[in-house]
Amino acid sequence: MNQSTHTPPTSGLQTLQEAALHTIYTVDHVTAPAHAPEWARWLAEIGFIAGEQVSVLARGAPGGDPLMVRAGSSTFALRKAEAVCVQVRAFDPACVQVQAFDPVCLQAQANSVANSQETA
Repeated sequence: MNQSTHTPPTSGLQTLQEAALHTIYTVDHVTAPAHAPEWARWLAEIGFIAGEQVSVLARGAPGGDPLMVRAGSSTFALRKAEAVCVQVRAFDPACVQVQAFDPVCLQAQANSVANSQETA
């Protein structure tokens, strides 16, 4: 196997609401609930797009609502109902380091973006 080729994981998805504190994740896709389809567009507009790095910085008490979330260089408060819409996977730094040159990583990101647009 060529050491410069890296395939990002395809399993291990979880919602942003389930994410551990202070852990970096990558957005896989956003799925809006049937009662609020506009949430997919709204979440994308504020930075929750496929490939973006995100982390949960804090949870409100009691009950863990809202969540303080960092997406890229911006910080937001999301309700748990909104955070459940964001599907994330463990951040893979190996893919980021080689993605500019690695067609496997670039194709995986393109597929992820296409999947998120189909569900929007």
